[in-house]
Amino acid sequence: MGENTTITEFQFVNSTIDAPKVPQDLAVRALIRKQAMKKASAARKRDGNYGKHNLRQYPIFLFDQNNTLTEPIVSQVRSENKGATFPNHERATAGETTIVNTADGRIKERKERKEAEQRQWISRLEKVEPIPRGLSARGYELTSMKSDFDIIDLSTLSTLHVNRAARAALSQNPYHLIHQLRSHKQSSYLSYLPSLYGRIPCLSHATDCVIARARQIISPNRGWEAAVISFYLKALDSLQKALDSPKQRYQPEVLCATEILALYELLDPRGETAWIRHAAGAARLVQLRGPKNYSTEFEKALLMAHTGPIMTECLLNNEHCFLEEPAWTAVMRSAIVDGDLIADRSEIVVELMILKSNIPGFFADVTKFMLSSNPDRTQIVIIASKIHQLRVDLQRWNNDYEGLLRCAAKMSPGSAIYDRHCKVFATYLSCVIISSRLLGAMSPLNRVRLEEETQISTAQMLELELEVKATSSAAALFMAQTLGVAQATNATSEDWLQGEQFTKLESISPEGFTSVSPESDTSEEPTGLIDFWKFEKWNSACGRKFF
Repeated sequence: MGENTTITEFQFVNSTIDAPKVPQDLAVRALIRKQAMKKASAARKRDGNYGKHNLRQYPIFLFDQNNTLTEPIVSQVRSENKGATFPNHERATAGETTIVNTADGRIKERKERKEAEQRQWISRLEKVEPIPRGLSARGYELTSMKSDFDIIDLSTLSTLHVNRAARAALSQNPYHLIHQLRSHKQSSYLSYLPSLYGRIPCLSHATDCVIARARQIISPNRGWEAAVISFYLKALDSLQKALDSPKQRYQPEVLCATEILALYELLDPRGETAWIRHAAGAARLVQLRGPKNYSTEFEKALLMAHTGPIMTECLLNNEHCFLEEPAWTAVMRSAIVDGDLIADRSEIVVELMILKSNIPGFFADVTKFMLSSNPDRTQIVIIASKIHQLRVDLQRWNNDYEGLLRCAAKMSPGSAIYDRHCKVFATYLSCVIISSRLLGAMSPLNRVRLEEETQISTAQMLELELEVKATSSAAALFMAQTLGVAQATNATSEDWLQGEQFTKLESISPEGFTSVSPESDTSEEPTGLIDFWKFEKWNSACGRKFF
């Protein structure tokens, strides 16, 4: 037989079995224990619990699920407070001695003593304070637990970068993108839902239907689709009732419910028309509430979340954007929050959105000139001058933005801050592309040079898209609209310059037109508009309406 080897199956930390290197000196061992508990002791002193052992520890039998005696005793004690008496059990006292010669007698005695001790503990605790139990889940928490989904996980979809193109991109692969979006949560109005859920039916019902749609995407089930539609119809009916009520229609919770329902359409592959309708309805509600009614943080979060969709829809529908008005820009600046470098409510992003709010109006003005048989030359010069100033302001913004990035830590591709940077910078590039094209449409002497600048920005956008697509499909989702502008501009570049002549650029006058060298051909009027068919082709490629 081989040698017998001792196998230690269990060993205390301070055991010396098979551990000859452990110090044997008692003083040394005490010093080791003292050092190990140093941090724990310091924490107790900070909390004020030093020297107070088991201050809130109840007897284990109070929470022992296997102890069948506990619940009846609790009930009896509570009845006692209402005048009831304890059951007739013998109580063991300090001076009482019971002699039991049999084993059964000893077991009975121990059981009676245990029961008496339990009653004494419970009686004492009931008089002082109720035994703390696990909080029962209610409202928003209960809904999240039952559905196994938290709508706050979709916070990235409730930001200012959402638009039609993002909705279309999301519908192509919602399962994969939702999983990615859940890992890139950010601050939004959805963070207010836990405290608001249950107050107003339309808000609760809108939340329920979005959760149901998200669950159906994550765990597809044919039988659930009917339930999802039922939630949606209930939410629509509830919202309509709130909008019909003069007392409720302007409440921020109703606006929140409207924006949440737009989230539902965002997640519905067949919901493009409905999303456009809800986005327009939310925009109208934002406007009707007026700029003076965005004073709380919740209201400001609702406004900022919808600024992007409002501007994009105005641009596509050939309308001026009400957010360009001074009263609204003041509200947007009041929503600035210090903190993250590139967040939806950071100063640098809010200032960019204020500049962007002018784009839809300028696009509508230039379109009006193109459709007129006899456009007002004075108005053309005025609008061209304003667009030129916008381009100057955009360049200044970019200089400030680059300065912030230089001071920030290095951004790694795929990180949350890198994704936010890509979305913000793509927004800036789209503003530069559109403003350059619009100015070129009214200034024949600058048209070629402006188009060259436009194509440089377009190339930057396309390069950024390739980089983002390789690292974060979630960020690429929100760049869909700005990418579409770049692609449409790139595709129509050859047509845009067809028949145009290059003139040497030297400077730009305050009116927004270029001063050219003496040898340049200046016979053409500086306010000559581009051919209508070129402008129309570019608009169609961008998805804009003319009428």
